[in-house]
Amino acid sequence: MKIISSINDISQFNIHENIYLDTIGRINFESHFSCIKEFVCFKHSTLLIGKEQKIINNNDFPNIPENFTYKYNSASKNYFILVDSNSLDFETFICTKEAFYSIEEKKTIFINDLAGNRIFHEYSVGQIGRNDYLFVIHIPSQTKIVNFSLSILGNWLDGGIEKPYQVAEFCEIYKTTLVCTMTSGAILLLDIETGEIKAFFKDAKVKGGVFQKEENSPIFLGLKHYTFLELNAQTGEIIRQVDIQNELKRIGNIPYESPCWLSVGTSIYQDGLFYFYGDTNLIGVFDPKSEKIIDYHLFEFDKKQHQQLKSGVENLQVNDSKTYCLDTLGNLYELER
Repeated sequence: MKIISSINDISQFNIHENIYLDTIGRINFESHFSCIKEFVCFKHSTLLIGKEQKIINNNDFPNIPENFTYKYNSASKNYFILVDSNSLDFETFICTKEAFYSIEEKKTIFINDLAGNRIFHEYSVGQIGRNDYLFVIHIPSQTKIVNFSLSILGNWLDGGIEKPYQVAEFCEIYKTTLVCTMTSGAILLLDIETGEIKAFFKDAKVKGGVFQKEENSPIFLGLKHYTFLELNAQTGEIIRQVDIQNELKRIGNIPYESPCWLSVGTSIYQDGLFYFYGDTNLIGVFDPKSEKIIDYHLFEFDKKQHQQLKSGVENLQVNDSKTYCLDTLGNLYELER
């Protein structure tokens, strides 16, 4: 891969919608709004969020009480989550009142419980505490349909220390099966109708980076750390589990007999390929069919300025065979294969 262009002073971008947020809080360098912290794109509108997660363009998203703010990374195609900033519990530092906002109906849906962390289709999923339980809410009926105690999974060994299982990433819901990764590297398949474990892969070796192969497909693919994984959420089985350390050593010029210091961090899956960050200054392309890294680029960053690739899937995007990534100094790069 090679760099074909770059833009400076960018803090967030959406390459599909051609929207850029600069480091002083302007959209496309000319917004009449000031001090925008982030934005969220929907089909026909864009949510603008300022300091303390306050929604700036309330006219485009009416019927939201002034004390409710946007919950980071909670947006889906149909809903996002709001939190009542006045409900902050100073013992737990958690807001105890939350709600959903329907993008289609332009209204706030109040509930008598926490709303969760991520939304898939008509369901919201969340985790209470670091190791207590996870839950699923059916949004249209405002009904909590699952309370699953994570203690059922037991503990795992981190070196010589026993630790409880915790959710690292909620990945997707396939029909009635919730797919999520754990901080141990395990993967849980949970039936959201019965609350029963469909499958639990203790040694999956991925803590995130798991994606549905295609819309409505039971096949999920994951790439993280040193492992490529393919599983079937319908049958509850692992189809492939591949150690990619030799591929990482190859592009990192690491001797075969040496430990592999290069691993996969942030990854996204698009058009049949994985795009990923390796270490702090490498971007690569992994082909699940060949199980090979088919392209990569090594950035020459300024270590004195602590320059590195900015983590998070929102900072790595692909469009029209071009790859876009952001670094911690606000430089947005466009690369081509």
